[in-house]
Amino acid sequence: MKQWLALFVTFLAFGIPPSSAKNPKTTKEKDLGPEYLRALPKGFDKEFIKANTLQEEDRYVPPPPSNPFKEANKDAKISYEKLPPKIKRKGKPKIELIVDSSGSMGQLLGGNRTKMYFSKKLITRYLIDQWREKALVGMRVYGARRKNDCSDNFLAIPFRERNLDAIEKKVAYMMPIGRTPLQKSIEEAIKDLKGHKGPKRIVIFTDGKETCGGDPCKLSKKVQANPDIDIEIYVVAIGFDPNSEEYKKVSCIGKTFPVNKEEELFTALGKISNTIKKNNNLIVKSPNPIAPVNLYRIKKNGKREYFRTFTASWGVRVPPGKYEAEVYIDPIYKFPPFTIPKGKRVILTVEGKGEVLIHFTKGLINVELLDKNSTVIHKFKSDRRFLVKTGRYKLHLYKKPYFSHIINDFLVYPKGKHEYTLGEAGVVQFDYPSLTGLYIYDMQDKLVGNYLTNVPLVLKTGAYRLFVNDNCFVKSVQFYNEGEIKHVTCQQNAHKKK
Repeated sequence: MKQWLALFVTFLAFGIPPSSAKNPKTTKEKDLGPEYLRALPKGFDKEFIKANTLQEEDRYVPPPPSNPFKEANKDAKISYEKLPPKIKRKGKPKIELIVDSSGSMGQLLGGNRTKMYFSKKLITRYLIDQWREKALVGMRVYGARRKNDCSDNFLAIPFRERNLDAIEKKVAYMMPIGRTPLQKSIEEAIKDLKGHKGPKRIVIFTDGKETCGGDPCKLSKKVQANPDIDIEIYVVAIGFDPNSEEYKKVSCIGKTFPVNKEEELFTALGKISNTIKKNNNLIVKSPNPIAPVNLYRIKKNGKREYFRTFTASWGVRVPPGKYEAEVYIDPIYKFPPFTIPKGKRVILTVEGKGEVLIHFTKGLINVELLDKNSTVIHKFKSDRRFLVKTGRYKLHLYKKPYFSHIINDFLVYPKGKHEYTLGEAGVVQFDYPSLTGLYIYDMQDKLVGNYLTNVPLVLKTGAYRLFVNDNCFVKSVQFYNEGEIKHVTCQQNAHKKK
């Protein structure tokens, strides 16, 4: 009961109605709803549905305001740049998202989650942000209702939808089952945007080329060549190799952003959003582009009041004035008060250092910290805390000659304590009266390599055979992280090792 009360209070604080709010439903639920899930073709089991469905814990709820007396981070960087000249346009931008819900979107993109799952998470967050701004954004979906049907293409969320509950449900109920009628979807989107006086934009999320006989590239060239249409098209290409032929068949449609993981999805949409809304005057640079940012306005009496929440990498446009901002990473990062002047853009950059600690055994693992270009920028040992500059890194954990492991997207936050227990390796020492050679075999008797007795040996987790000579060996020993060195000695009276 307390959790529901806290959630309700949070929604009130942010001016967002709970999903159960009784808003008038302006969207037909029959397009995508629970009955649609029951009508899925045979072969789509519960695991498939789960891998493609946002869970309750995935639901985006803006963070509650923090303690106003929390100390600001002293390393915070605040910079300014001039906004581009205003372009006189009639009306606000009208944006149509085209979302691929074809069968291939059910392929895994990260962990046990699919392209569809991560796309839903992104699009839900974006639509909620746009809902707050009362922006003109609609969503067209193809391939979500029927298999092998090239006419399965419809406007799931109309442009003036104000029912937040309906918006979330429309995204949540999409399942990857159909074909890819890209050209037809773009044609329909052009019709939807026709007649709008302001900027007209189409943003396509797809993981595959046209499969219904159309030629979206030819259509796009026709659109770009016709100034009367005045539409810009962007493509978020999910899971493509940028050097592949398939990528060429979607990148010709419009300005294209290849993405292969969740953070890249958010960053790509942020770049598109900032291109469409060139006059955003507040941008936050954070190691985690997905991080929510709470913005507070400082009143004349010095007190702060909650103003709005936005996604770090997407930026926002707000009235000139004095503000505070908090980035919801761990721990929460607070910027000191800053002023947004008229005609200027403020860039808030999260800076500082955090602790990194890799747990293994007695400092046996070497750690390399690599930047986005895979350049080594720090080296240190496991089981010791190391201060690292805020950022997104790749960790290389290794112990020569036989163990190497990579951790991608390791985030370091200011004043954060970032710990990782290495469960992918174990350490064993073969105790023997003297230092001598040791042979290592896997359980299929394939030689892994040579080593020495009386020296800790680090290997990938699993079972191995260790052999000194015909009279001294170990038939099987399990390598896993026990937090200490496992000691083994000779087993006698065994069959001769071939």
